[in-house]
Amino acid sequence: MGYDVHGLLADWPATVEAARTSRGLDFFWAHEDVPPCFTERDFAGRFAFQAAQFAYERMRPLLSRPLLARTDAVIGAFYGDDSAADDLAEDAELPHSGAFYALRPARVAVIDTIGVAWDEIEAAIAPDCFTDAHVPDLERFAWVVGQQLAWLREAAREGLGVVAVVGQ
Repeated sequence: MGYDVHGLLADWPATVEAARTSRGLDFFWAHEDVPPCFTERDFAGRFAFQAAQFAYERMRPLLSRPLLARTDAVIGAFYGDDSAADDLAEDAELPHSGAFYALRPARVAVIDTIGVAWDEIEAAIAPDCFTDAHVPDLERFAWVVGQQLAWLREAAREGLGVVAVVGQ
């Protein structure tokens, strides 16, 4: 069974309308090709994508409040403590969009201006935060997050949203 991560740069108004009409991301899965409202970006890590979420859940309690607030402002949008951001559901007036996370252009622009304090994180965490072979250390975690930050940087330059979809 395959496991795929789709990083989608989204024309937000068209994506919201398509999600509203199909009551979620059914319009994405129904197409043989990527729907025209999206530009797809690769994610090389596959299983590391979700393994990073588990590592972040173990990391969060070890971060000071100020560091956690700064880190959650970025990484929390992908791997929040309750759930990742789902702006698509909110904007399309749905209970959930079906995305792993979905960030409207305004949120993308804000997140793009915030840096991740990797040195501070490294000083605060314990090595046992990383128990998965797909994300065995902070370097691999930073690589996984870095791919998603690259999507955000590109989307911010173009005024687009970002939708991450995981499929099997």
